[in-house]
This record gives sequence, C-alpha cells and structure tokens, in this order.
Amino acid sequence: GGGPPKGMLVVDSFLPGTQAEELLRPGDVLLQVAGERCLIFAALEERIDANVGGEVPLRISRAGTELEVSLAVVDLHSLIPYDFAECAGGVFHQLSYHTCKRFHMPVKDRGVFVVQSGFGFGLELPYHAVVAAVAGREVACLEDFQ
Repeated sequence: GGGPPKGMLVVDSFLPGTQAEELLRPGDVLLQVAGERCLIFAALEERIDANVGGEVPLRISRAGTELEVSLAVVDLHSLIPYDFAECAGGVFHQLSYHTCKRFHMPVKDRGVFVVQSGFGFGLELPYHAVVAAVAGREVACLEDFQ
C-alpha cells in the first residue's frame, strides 16, 4: 500500500570482502545518506547510484550510538562476468557477485565458477563448483585459470 514510510532502513547483509563488511554491522539503522534522511530503499538506491566511483557518507545508529561512515560505491556491473572459457566441453567464468552474496563468499579473488563440467572433467569437477587452484596455483580470476 501507499502512504508514508513507517520505519527506518536497517542493514541486513552485505557483500563479503567489501568495505561495507568492514564498516557496517547487521542491525545498523540508517539515519542519513549524503546528509539527507532516507526512509525507503528506492531513495537509498538512487543516492548510491548517483555516487558510483565515488564515496557516499552515511550516518548510522549502532546499538543507540550514532556513527558517521563513508563507503566507496562500486559499480556492480563491473562485478558481473562477461567473459568465459571453454575446455573439453566445460564452460567456466568468473564467480558473479550474485553468487558471492548468496553463498557469503568474498568478491575479491573470488575464483572461477564451473558452469558446465563437460566430458573432459566428468564427475571429477562437478558443475556449480568453484575452482580456487589448478596444479597448486591459486586461481583468483579467469585469467589465472587460462
């Protein structure tokens, strides 16, 4: 229904391995964004989108104590995998930020996602696995995998 907002925005979750994880805690109450009250998610999203590549100052309440924090705003489109590799019928790409959030994995050095294992890997490498190393070498991105 319509009408004015009836509550405040509260931090529920964040992407692991981000500045938000360092500075915010679940349960933090959002009081202001860029110096203005922010009672609905659409307004929060608008203010964050307007600062992609920059920082956005937040005023929060944590357990009754007001705090000022400033978060760098990352372009989420830069965290979406657009490239993939194929090998022996297998398909691989960088782990997406959506999957990182879902499984609470850090977005930095997030590894390679097995979209399809293919005939060359069979049951040894199940689809939906994350490749973190190959032959003892760490795999943080698709370039490392190739």
